[in-house]
Amino acid sequence: MALIQSATARCGRPKIWVATGALVLLLFALSPGLAHAAGPRDIRVMTQNLYIGTDLGPILSATAFPSLVSATSIAYQHMEASDFSGRAQALAKIIEAARPDVLGLQEVS
Repeated sequence: MALIQSATARCGRPKIWVATGALVLLLFALSPGLAHAAGPRDIRVMTQNLYIGTDLGPILSATAFPSLVSATSIAYQHMEASDFSGRAQALAKIIEAARPDVLGLQEVS
């Protein structure tokens, strides 16, 4: 647990936002269709949280092996019940229909 907390402290969210902003600027600079368009153009942006289907908190906070095994088992059952494969197929159809220029995905694991 301490390792996860120290890694989180070192890699805080501000760095993620800076990296994301730099990536977006780079994409605009390198994309002739977006950066050098003849005039103003609307850009379609879509964002989606993929949600793993369970809360990982009990796994990460387990202090003994039996509680880790139990929490992992319960989390796995929740993930299976959430039918990620079916949700992913439905999401793919939504993305295909929306045809966004930029797609942001959260909680990709």
